[in-house]
Amino acid sequence: MSGAPSAGPALGAPRRLAANAYWVGLAGVLAVALGAVTGADVKIALVLAGGLALAVLAVSRPSALLPVLAAGLFLQAVAVGGATFERLIAPIALLVGAIELVRRTATIRVAPPLLWATAYSLWALASGLWTVSVAGTMFSLASLAIALTYMIAFAALLNTERELRRILYVLVVTALLVGASSVLAYAGRNPILSSAQLQEGRAQGGVGDPEAFSAFQVLFLPVLLVLIAETRKRWLRGVLVLAVLVSVASVITSVSRTGFVTLAALLPLLAFLPARALFRSRQQKALLLVVIAIGVVGILSRPYPRSQAWNRTQAIWSPQKSGASRGSGRQDMWIVAKNEVAAHPLTGLGFGTFRYVSQDILVRTPGVDLSFYRPRVPGNYLLAHSAYFGSAGELGLPGLVLFLGMLLSTGLALRRVAVRSRQVGAFFLSRVANAFVLGLVAWAISAAFIETETARPFWILLGISLALPKVLESTLARGEESSAGGRIS
Repeated sequence: MSGAPSAGPALGAPRRLAANAYWVGLAGVLAVALGAVTGADVKIALVLAGGLALAVLAVSRPSALLPVLAAGLFLQAVAVGGATFERLIAPIALLVGAIELVRRTATIRVAPPLLWATAYSLWALASGLWTVSVAGTMFSLASLAIALTYMIAFAALLNTERELRRILYVLVVTALLVGASSVLAYAGRNPILSSAQLQEGRAQGGVGDPEAFSAFQVLFLPVLLVLIAETRKRWLRGVLVLAVLVSVASVITSVSRTGFVTLAALLPLLAFLPARALFRSRQQKALLLVVIAIGVVGILSRPYPRSQAWNRTQAIWSPQKSGASRGSGRQDMWIVAKNEVAAHPLTGLGFGTFRYVSQDILVRTPGVDLSFYRPRVPGNYLLAHSAYFGSAGELGLPGLVLFLGMLLSTGLALRRVAVRSRQVGAFFLSRVANAFVLGLVAWAISAAFIETETARPFWILLGISLALPKVLESTLARGEESSAGGRIS
């Protein structure tokens, strides 16, 4: 009888040995494959090795993939072997999300944002039946597929407050590093990366476009303020305050009309919003607003940034200006989009077609100024320069309604989480949800000047809005303490 207890381990040892041998064998095969690929192309080998490492990490700990996706927002222009970062990681995210959903270790809650997103995606797909440019629609549908992958990953894999904090801090650190590097490049203090992080002298970060870069920075600025209010570590608070200054500086040095207008709209909202929505106290709110003001005044005190900011901002609404001075052709493209909506109110031209057909339409549209325009190759024509005009022009009025539905339903979902979290004492979640509402408002404003239909930040935000109710339930079930101090002194 005494030998009975040892039977289990004795039988289990061969199984463990077999399992170990399996993984060792698999590692050996992969090592040989990597060695063979390295001999052909080192870059491809590095990408393959990184992808395998990330895949193993994601399978063993799926939520660890989310901070990588978040950091990738500011590294979209980074390409290895001709493939951008997001296009390399999107298949892994889709695979991991699908596996977790099939195993039922992850769930996605059916809520209005998900329904609106599904309807919008199906309408975009259906537009392939009547599109005037198959190539344009196929390209944009591929971009939409990546955006949906990001949404699904965050909606399915985000479950706890700890995971949410990790994502937010990774976002902040990445934005700080990329933003600081871009500002230094703008000031001529970063010669190594200046060509990669500047576009015609304007900061563009790792996004590849100054307008989009500034929109990203403004979107996450309210969340950054919440993290400053939440942390009790002085050194960390100092780093986060520096991140605020860098964020503001990078928006201004992007010399982006979109960034200027959005930041100018966000700051009054922050000033008039009740302090308890984002901060621990009124004094804390006042101090952080002063920090932002110092950052704005400080960089605008320099003659060159000040003149660039003024010239580019006032050019948006100057009808007497022509050509590039009229918002880089925005007003002309809006005229084109409005005319196409009038001609095709229900169907539009087809998803993603503007960059392939706008030149042909532009030259025959009355009321536009062609003095600035130079012929371009198909696929590189001017865009609609507005998510709203673009959605209406490419998907008709139904597409515009569906796009607005996604924006509004996401904002309402975040606001419901904010109210519910405050009621149960989860103050950190409440503040984060409110910050995302503010960020979404800023994003909606920026969408009036740039194309954001498939931009990853919005789809991540939509996914987070679906996941936050799970995070709140997890916080309450585990008895986790969110940021204490909901009372405003």
